[in-house]
Amino acid sequence: MIASGMVKAMDAAELIEEINHQETLLKIQRRNLRALELQIAQHGPFDVPLHMQTAQDDLRSEIARIERAMRDLRARLRRVQRRAK
Repeated sequence: MIASGMVKAMDAAELIEEINHQETLLKIQRRNLRALELQIAQHGPFDVPLHMQTAQDDLRSEIARIERAMRDLRARLRRVQRRAK
């Protein structure tokens, strides 16, 4: 989407396309998290390997990042649509 903090002016179609892309990424990351949670559950609460715990934390952070990006994109889309009226 946007590299190194630069904000690119996008029209409504581009914003919608990016929102759809982020929604797809979010679904994939949530599916990955669910699969990992099943693997973690097989270890029990005290025997979870560190790499699995780290991966779980990373996935949760990535999901939160995507959700924030989607909120921002949707807000930008609303502003663009209001200006177009």
